[in-house]
Amino acid sequence: MKRVLFLAAVTLAACGKAPSSKPAGTYFVPRAAMAALAGEGLTVVGTHDSGLLVQASEGTDMAKLAALPDGFRFDQPQAEFTLNSFSTMERKLKDLAAAHPDLAKLESYGTSQGGHPEYVLTIGKQAAAAPELMITGATHGNETATVDVVLGLAETLLSKYGKDERITRMVEGHTIHFIPAVCVDSYIAQTRENEGVDPNRAYDWPGHEGRNPPRAIKDIIAYFTAHDIAGSMDIHDAASMVMFPWAYTYTHIPQPDYQRFDDLTTRMAAENGFAHGDIADTIYIAQGSSADYYYWKHKTVATAVELSHNKMLTREGFDSNLDETLEMTWTFVEAF
Repeated sequence: MKRVLFLAAVTLAACGKAPSSKPAGTYFVPRAAMAALAGEGLTVVGTHDSGLLVQASEGTDMAKLAALPDGFRFDQPQAEFTLNSFSTMERKLKDLAAAHPDLAKLESYGTSQGGHPEYVLTIGKQAAAAPELMITGATHGNETATVDVVLGLAETLLSKYGKDERITRMVEGHTIHFIPAVCVDSYIAQTRENEGVDPNRAYDWPGHEGRNPPRAIKDIIAYFTAHDIAGSMDIHDAASMVMFPWAYTYTHIPQPDYQRFDDLTTRMAAENGFAHGDIADTIYIAQGSSADYYYWKHKTVATAVELSHNKMLTREGFDSNLDETLEMTWTFVEAF
């Protein structure tokens, strides 16, 4: 996406003119510079490894904003990416289902606390014996890159079916449930929490049953339970990891499961050189995670992937996130 230094605000300030009555645009601001803009009427609409995407308002001191180093304005329309937009995600899902009616089916498996449909796009030839897999994003709603990556994976399968032999085999031999945003309300609000709790600490885990998770987690548990999901891949950002249970304890899952999961995540991580292993040892103890729940309750081959980048702002950022995810995803799918 083209970045253009926005110098007009400096000119206006020098002439003593008041800020425009219209929103002044969307800017990329380095994280270290945000403290200097406190109280300047900026709304954070997206985040990135090195900065924030902010929307200027009528009360913003444009001269102060324009004076920041690397304070870039994005003049190109942003509808190409979801970038925190539920409506764009929804449109993309509907477009994919409409364009590939023989391969893809779009459904709403629930309604969020905020009244939004919780979508799943199921891809496959619906063969009775085909193993079912589930790939999810935005369990943490502020991890926006995961939504675009899940959509990109689905689009790649659909667009290359019948043209790429490997992808054609995967589509014909599997049923894959793509859920771009597990926590829709959190995705819209750009928050990690859902209904005041971390949704990936809200599942039951061994010895801790009967919890009352947010509606989004109840809904995805119900959907998962209604299907025979052999493998799951929950995508997060951004620590460059491929992991498996347990998350709640340093004790390993029993053999031969441990060896199978370790072999799979080693192969998934190989191309990118990601860290891999069980969650507790690889990143930290996380009690109440989806991976632990799905393995514990259903013996699912449950994995958790951490991308290497977060909150893409450019076409280059999107391509990088998707490219690093393709081979690990195909390796995951082909394991079933």
